[in-house]
Formats: sequence, structure tokens, C-alpha cells
Amino acid sequence: MIEQQDNTDSQDEAQDNRVQRRRMLKSAVASYNDQSISMEVLLRDMSDTGVKLKLKGNDVLPDRFHLYVEIDGINVECEAVWRRGLEIGAKFVSEVEIKAPLRSQTVIPTLMGKKPSLLRRKPIQP
Repeated sequence: MIEQQDNTDSQDEAQDNRVQRRRMLKSAVASYNDQSISMEVLLRDMSDTGVKLKLKGNDVLPDRFHLYVEIDGINVECEAVWRRGLEIGAKFVSEVEIKAPLRSQTVIPTLMGKKPSLLRRKPIQP
């Protein structure tokens, strides 16, 4: 009975950890070797304690690296916890620094009155 309760508690903690993760699809830069080597990565989800990244192609990332998310201005040191193919789960090993973003995300609203159409427009007669 005690083993089942312990197992249930650990499952509840794991489920709580999943709830805190925020899914996203953002570009980020991972760097290592005193930031002399860097590569673009895809940020798939993020929590208060870590991230899930997707590498591009044959990129290799060491166990400890620096992560910079340009759109949010986030700087943090990370350590890889797990790897599955091109995906890496990493925990934060330093305090998350949030600086002013170098660029902002722009969303262009669509016009509500006019629906997009694939029909050709009639040519203008001279």
C-alpha cells in the first residue's frame, strides 16, 4: 500500500509539472564555449524551471549551454537533462535574466469586412 501511495504522489507531481509548461514555437539561439559557438534552435515549450528545444539538422549541443530567446529578451544558462533524437529537455542552472527584447512580435490584424478570396480579380479596363 505504501509503495502505491508513493507512486501516486510522484505521478501527481509529474502531472503538475506538465501543467506548468507553456507550449510555444519560438526561435532561440543556443551557444557554448564562452558563446563563441552558436546555433539556432526551436523553443517548443517552457516552464519556470526549464525548456524543451528542437535542434536543426545535424547540430550537436553540449550538456551545458547558454540560451537566448530574442523575441522575449530571455538569457539563461541551461543543462541538458534528456535527449530524444533532435529534441533536448534542459533545466535552468542560473537565474533567468529578462532584458529588453531586440525586436517585437508583430501581428497584423485581418480586415473583418472583406473575406479573402482565391478568385481572380477582373482586369481594369482602360
